[in-house]
Amino acid sequence: MEKNFVMILLVFIPILCLAQSREVKSTLEFKIKNRKYLKNADGWSLNKETREWVKNENFIYHEKLDFIPSFIYNNIDSIWFDKIVYKNDTLFGMFAYKTTGYYKYPSIQEDWITVNELRYTLFLKEDYKVLNKVFSQHSEEVFLIPTFFSGKITDKFDELTERRLLIEIEENLDKDLPKLTEIRNNWETTKSIRKKYKNDYGKYFEDESYLLSIYYFPITNQVVDEKEVVRFEYLTGKYSMEDVLKERYFEVPSKQFSQLLIE
Repeated sequence: MEKNFVMILLVFIPILCLAQSREVKSTLEFKIKNRKYLKNADGWSLNKETREWVKNENFIYHEKLDFIPSFIYNNIDSIWFDKIVYKNDTLFGMFAYKTTGYYKYPSIQEDWITVNELRYTLFLKEDYKVLNKVFSQHSEEVFLIPTFFSGKITDKFDELTERRLLIEIEENLDKDLPKLTEIRNNWETTKSIRKKYKNDYGKYFEDESYLLSIYYFPITNQVVDEKEVVRFEYLTGKYSMEDVLKERYFEVPSKQFSQLLIE
């Protein structure tokens, strides 16, 4: 009987091993249960030839179009904020669905293929709190909120899901943990760049060793034609600050944008 029992175990153990799941999972999860989405924004661009302002819905372009062009970076389908906890650090995220694409034959730039994209931008908690300051005043001053990390997934090969997104974020954070540590250790040193920026951006960027962020989220809250509005771009690079929010921006009512904030 004992011999037969051992044989049964030998038969069943391999079967149980093969039944283990191969699904890749993330330890991260979104913390906000009732999200607010921004799905409509006026995109304004100054046409440099005609010197006239051009408005398009949900994208920024210097010509009036009746469709969202996938070749334009500044287009959005929806934007929302959420937060995740990664190794005891709370990171705040700005997420956006948008339309993009690629050339099937990039070397000769032929056969453009449109795809959907889910983009994420992560902020440290201390930087995200600057958004509260944005809504505490009305002025033309521009806040440049430094990002910790940004990336994207597309439906080129697989559908867009939040599970895919969280796996992507966690894998990249695992690789970039030294960057997070560097920012933490140099928090006091880099404090001067995490403040509201006035018209002369150059003086804040004389020593590039302090620039730990490559991209910034530019935003301003002001009164225009007796209406309180928010102007922003999705992201801007540290080398394109001169005309930020001067000749192109999204514009929405301040109340509508403030409803997105999660803290």
